[in-house]
Amino acid sequence: MRKERFSPKDLWLPVRDLPQKLLVVFVLVVVDGAVWAGLLLAAACIHGAVGSTNVLRLAGMLWWVPVVGITFHALSGLYTKRRPYWDEVRALWRACTTAHLAVLPSLLYAWALGLLPVSPGLIATSWILELLVLPVLRPGVKRALGHFGLWRKRVLLLGTEEAAAKLLCALERDTTLGYEVVRILDSRAFQGQTTWASKGDPAALGSELSVKQAFIDTDARDVVIAMPGLSEHAVKGLVNELQAWGTDLIESIRIVPLLGFLSLMEFRIDQLLPERLFMMTFSDNLAKPWNACGKRLLDLLLAGILLLVASPAAVLIGALIRLDSPGRALYPQQRLGQGGRAFLCLKFRTMHRDSESRLGEVLNSNPEAKAEWEMYRKLKTADPRITRIGRFLRRWSLDELPQLLNVLKGDMSLVGPRPYLPEERGEAGTDLVTIHQTKPGITGLWQVTGKNELPFSERVQIEAWYVRNWSMWLDLIVMVRTVRTVLVREGAY
Repeated sequence: MRKERFSPKDLWLPVRDLPQKLLVVFVLVVVDGAVWAGLLLAAACIHGAVGSTNVLRLAGMLWWVPVVGITFHALSGLYTKRRPYWDEVRALWRACTTAHLAVLPSLLYAWALGLLPVSPGLIATSWILELLVLPVLRPGVKRALGHFGLWRKRVLLLGTEEAAAKLLCALERDTTLGYEVVRILDSRAFQGQTTWASKGDPAALGSELSVKQAFIDTDARDVVIAMPGLSEHAVKGLVNELQAWGTDLIESIRIVPLLGFLSLMEFRIDQLLPERLFMMTFSDNLAKPWNACGKRLLDLLLAGILLLVASPAAVLIGALIRLDSPGRALYPQQRLGQGGRAFLCLKFRTMHRDSESRLGEVLNSNPEAKAEWEMYRKLKTADPRITRIGRFLRRWSLDELPQLLNVLKGDMSLVGPRPYLPEERGEAGTDLVTIHQTKPGITGLWQVTGKNELPFSERVQIEAWYVRNWSMWLDLIVMVRTVRTVLVREGAY
């Protein structure tokens, strides 16, 4: 074990990052202020409220509006807290909406008196532009700051091999957080058998060294503990030892618990003193009638609009299917819906009429195809059942357009679990009870997190997690990511 090295400069550790943090806040404030001012003036130009000669005059009259916006951003922690991307977007939207509501009375009063050419439509346009632009621009600014090392925060990861690898993947994928895992130590680190690895190979073993020395060597300030198998006593001892080193060495300690089976997106923690207990309250959002009503109204509105827009394309697709191969254009198939009840799920036909016999021939003659079918319930390549037009429809997810009729009828939702086949009951297991608490969807969480690349068992777990953690916000995330998944043709074949 190497001797721990300390030097007088370590006394400067608590404030060493202060200039960097202030610079990050300054850059984000300038960007937000410029966006608020620019989009407000853009909205004024769109509504004809300002000409090229008095833009500067209007900007001088509305200088206080971006200040209010920045203030609400600050109150929402948008300059100090690190959040995953979609949590950042939600905080941005809330702050922008609240700020617009705060300035609305003053702007409307000035407009009514003729003091400002700011109409209600202009304010609404400015608000919508900010909701669209800020979630795209701000993460880009943070990525740029991270490229120069300003937004990047070095962290040490303590965890078992599987948990550490999974967490490493999540932290590297979400660049909005800005965490850089500089070293991974396994659970033997506090048993005198410390091993470490580069972030690219969590399983690799390195030389022995103390965890404290690892912080000094890597210049890390935060530690993330991902050891789901540790007992309460072990976690307490680990945290106590880390905290004993003081804030001059460790700024924050984060723990990743193994609670994926619970509904964690909408939960509340209550402190029970002096017993030093925490009570976690989980809500079944889908069981609340107003949530179910809101989800249904959104389904009817969006499905009606989409069906109206897509009708000409649907007629053309139907004609092409009939020309490409014998058979009907629509393929109704019995699927399991809410409560496990069967319904006819509509799709454009993408297979030949003798698809079952073709599949049987391939599975009997090709062991690799059989193994692939058993794992994914799909054939990724050279599926003999698919027609020529069917490949195109599946590639762009157009075969599911008729399911908009299922949504309007009430059998399906726009977002939800996959509609399972009756013969898949046994393979889906006990999670199917949870999945059938809601209507199946045209798109869902598993389609935007891996689609056909995921094994069948993992898809079932993801969909059960979706039902337990349902919220309108989660549905919105799935819808936005669905557009991206379709455009890049991710996992479609």
